[in-house]
Amino acid sequence: MIWVLFQASCRVHCVANAFDGSIIVGLADGSVELRALRGFKLLSRRPAAHGPVAVSAAVVSPEAKRLVTGDDAGRILCWSMDAQMPGEEWKLNWRQEHEARIVAINSGGGNSIITAALDGKIIAWDAETGESVFKIPNHKVWLGSICISEER
Repeated sequence: MIWVLFQASCRVHCVANAFDGSIIVGLADGSVELRALRGFKLLSRRPAAHGPVAVSAAVVSPEAKRLVTGDDAGRILCWSMDAQMPGEEWKLNWRQEHEARIVAINSGGGNSIITAALDGKIIAWDAETGESVFKIPNHKVWLGSICISEER
């Protein structure tokens, strides 16, 4: 069974949980939308946040009011959102790059962002500064997602 959730202006490439009662939607035209779960009402839209390149992965850290998006070109953008439902008040904190399409993003341990890309690298970034904390180069297994555990 196929469910039509909402009318998007172009193809949806990724969806992520966002703030209470909302989701983030990454689109093929590089735009990022914040939508309410109830009725999928558009709450906020960042047109062409990634230029004309599809948004391939996203993660939201509600406690830090941070959204991180990755795209098909390997760019990673970290946005801060000052309000619970941010409207158009998105501020770009930092940007970094992999050498290929971002396939997975997750937040872990409060102040880190983990990304995986088709360049074979898994990278942990400081969520505040965007500086690389550590890298796993030449990863040979294709990843579709990353899960972070607080336990050691």
